[in-house]
Amino acid sequence: MKKSIKTLKEERADIFTRMQTLRDKANSGEGWNSEEEGQFDDLSKQYDSRTNDIAREERWLEQQAAQNADHSRGDDNSGNDGRQNRGGDNNQPGPTTEETRALGLQAWACAASGREVSDEQRAAAENCGYRLGAPEIGLNFRTNYAKVKKEWRAQSTTATEGGDTIPEGFVNNLERAMLDFGGIREVSQVLRTASGNDLPWPTVDDTGNAAVIIAENTADGEQDVVTGAVTFNAYKYTSRIVRVSAELLQDSAFDFAAVLGSLLGERIGRGTAAHFATGTGTGQPRGVSIGGNTTTAAANNAVSGDDLIDLMHAVDVAYRRSSSTRFAMNDATLASVRKLKDGQGQYLWQPSLQAGDPGQILGQPITVANDLADIGSTTRSVVFGDFSKYIVRDVAGMRMKRLVERYAEFDQEAFVVYSRHDGDRIQDSALRTLVHPV
Repeated sequence: MKKSIKTLKEERADIFTRMQTLRDKANSGEGWNSEEEGQFDDLSKQYDSRTNDIAREERWLEQQAAQNADHSRGDDNSGNDGRQNRGGDNNQPGPTTEETRALGLQAWACAASGREVSDEQRAAAENCGYRLGAPEIGLNFRTNYAKVKKEWRAQSTTATEGGDTIPEGFVNNLERAMLDFGGIREVSQVLRTASGNDLPWPTVDDTGNAAVIIAENTADGEQDVVTGAVTFNAYKYTSRIVRVSAELLQDSAFDFAAVLGSLLGERIGRGTAAHFATGTGTGQPRGVSIGGNTTTAAANNAVSGDDLIDLMHAVDVAYRRSSSTRFAMNDATLASVRKLKDGQGQYLWQPSLQAGDPGQILGQPITVANDLADIGSTTRSVVFGDFSKYIVRDVAGMRMKRLVERYAEFDQEAFVVYSRHDGDRIQDSALRTLVHPV
């Protein structure tokens, strides 16, 4: 039987209590024996499992609420079957419900190859303003998800043809999939621009200068402020081609928009997440772990508690006070870090009661970014600092193209999404990377 969120949270709270009991017993002076360590590790895994279950159920409830809200907005009680005017000179009717928008997208996907488009799909396409013969439609980023730390829009953007009526299920799933693979994206500042022109970002670091005392009637000296700039580019990413059979395209019961959005979003998410973590900065974004200031670990095959303390205190306290300050590492490194203990045998890792949160180490939150390097000779395994000083740039206006003839012999159509992104630090001193020796 499926468990409710309330039940899952109660079970997780019970697990946490049992973990706390083991910790308190060990910290009282008795220390840890091998059996207790095994029990704690098992409970930790159960805790994580319940957390993942809760996050999944809460996410489903959010999606369900959004879907219900879409349908509610579609019924405007105006006697026009819920159609809303999109405004503008053409005075075309706008979309009514999420289902209508999905059917319209399905009609666009089928039309160019001469496949049968039902009356219902054609009417939905007309209602949404889709031009069935168009080989390409624009997709705008739609939602500022709570998981994104902060999002800026450099200037207002307008939807390209069809972009304002793309089903929420498509774009939301595309963006959500990008977030699922983008540990760094989740905690960075996201800048969205209407065009892909080079974007210089002025920078200044005056933390080395301070006021001084001078005597009365003494001429003051000068201290220049050194400025710089980080230039954000717009690297073009492709989801690569996804083929869809005619049967799926024509089946109205198949949620074409949501599934295709997830597939393409995962591909874009995987590609950009890798570069936001470890990109070289040459012909691709510069990853958060690349360049900047580094701290050398004591060993090439491990991360110690002392390493993490040194890494943390190598970042100026002004940045450590930021709400965006945290550790970032991949899941394998986190597994090693969670086993670290202090001199009294107490685990340094502190479990969290927040759903989806991997907990804290040394009082600092942790972000899992699986594209960061594993622990090993010369690798960069852990990043610490103020992640608001890492900027992810999205160029608004993803494009989805439909390829009709290429796979006609298989009775398939193909789709591909193109998007442009960049990422870089705007303040190297705000972030520090743990580098392992040879």
